[in-house]
Amino acid sequence: MDGADYKPDVEFDHASCLGESWGFGDHKGTLKALSSMTKKRGLVLVGEPHWLNEPDPEYLKAEDTTRDAYRNHIENVKVGEDLGLRCIYTLDSDREGWDHYKTLHWWAAEDYIRDNPGDPDITDLRAVNERYKETYLRWGRDTVGWCIYLFRKP
Repeated sequence: MDGADYKPDVEFDHASCLGESWGFGDHKGTLKALSSMTKKRGLVLVGEPHWLNEPDPEYLKAEDTTRDAYRNHIENVKVGEDLGLRCIYTLDSDREGWDHYKTLHWWAAEDYIRDNPGDPDITDLRAVNERYKETYLRWGRDTVGWCIYLFRKP
């Protein structure tokens, strides 16, 4: 079933969504959905990207996205608080952790290319991987972060 269609029969002490907020539309939709599944005084945990800096128009073009795709850190907190949740903790990625996460994608692609030389999509895969790497190193590394937000339902 589509996760957005999930309606539990009980309320939970804790509900979380790490890295899939588009499944509920966006950050706000995810917080609303998880809050509806959580008991009073329960915890809602989400992982969400955020702008570290205003994105360069060239970065947005290269990523085929818009400024509205993410919010900045304080805006992510305020979205939850505007829904009546209380933000009680944040854990933001550091550069080393974010580099580790992002570069593992390149590594996996390179391993696949090396191990599957007969795959007819190798040329396209290599091009996509190189574009992904270039975009991250040129702009993304200084533009986008990722944070875990912990909210308490009143």
